[in-house]
Amino acid sequence: VFFLPYYLRARVYTMPEFLEKRYDNRSRYFFSGINVLANIIIDTAATLYAGALVINQLFPSVEFWQSILALTILSGLYTIAGGLTAVVYTDTIQAILLIIGSIIVTILAFLKIGSWEAVLEVTPKEHFSIVQPIDDPFLPWPGLISGVFLLGFYFWTNNQFIAQRALAAKDIKHGQWGSVFCGFLKITTPLFIMIIPGTMARVLYPNLENADLVYPTLLFDLLPVGILGLVIAGLIAAMMSSIDSALNSASTLVTMDFFSTLRPQTSSEGLMWVGRIVTGIFMILAAGWAYIVISQS
Repeated sequence: VFFLPYYLRARVYTMPEFLEKRYDNRSRYFFSGINVLANIIIDTAATLYAGALVINQLFPSVEFWQSILALTILSGLYTIAGGLTAVVYTDTIQAILLIIGSIIVTILAFLKIGSWEAVLEVTPKEHFSIVQPIDDPFLPWPGLISGVFLLGFYFWTNNQFIAQRALAAKDIKHGQWGSVFCGFLKITTPLFIMIIPGTMARVLYPNLENADLVYPTLLFDLLPVGILGLVIAGLIAAMMSSIDSALNSASTLVTMDFFSTLRPQTSSEGLMWVGRIVTGIFMILAAGWAYIVISQS
């Protein structure tokens, strides 16, 4: 909300480009390179891994590599064909499906448990507070001020993965209201998507060995067949949403921060084709890296 006016007035395509206008081209290239690596190695690969787990639960006969390949191709094809426009429209539909499905799962899980007291009995009190002692091994309270704040500031204001949508706003007001709405969803929907279902799963499945399978287990145990299909579609669609956003972000960074600066005479149509080719290359790299991660685990 506060930084967007500066970004839009600078008329930049990427966040590293803004750094170049503020500092120099070295900061642009360095920041862009770090973002590309993070988009492919961390964001895309992790989402492919999670998606493969869900599909394997649904279809045990399907190999992990087949699930990874299917998710990569489906997400990559419409990203290549439509670019950021396709990403934005599909993400909207996918978000609606995920939110509706998650609320249904939360309600059914609560009805099966019967009362919130059952959750309180099996959950340590410190798990209900984000402020932990200074000797906490996971997140001591000073980390909220330093680490979490810095990470959040980067992710929501400087990360091309997120900022690319705001940079595409038709004007400052549209971008600011979109950011406010995004923040509202980020604060409210995780309660139904992750936090509440996860805490109730401690009651329903106390002996579940693999924590990565908590949400798929909730789905298959609680939902009737018809609704299960809708929620599974929403969950996979949400994963595809993260994949397409990361692919589009990485390809935009390479195209605008590296290729266009080396070949400034390239036309808009030429840059579009470069972006499509780069997206295809990143599809292969992300799928390969995700398969390596799954093989090692």
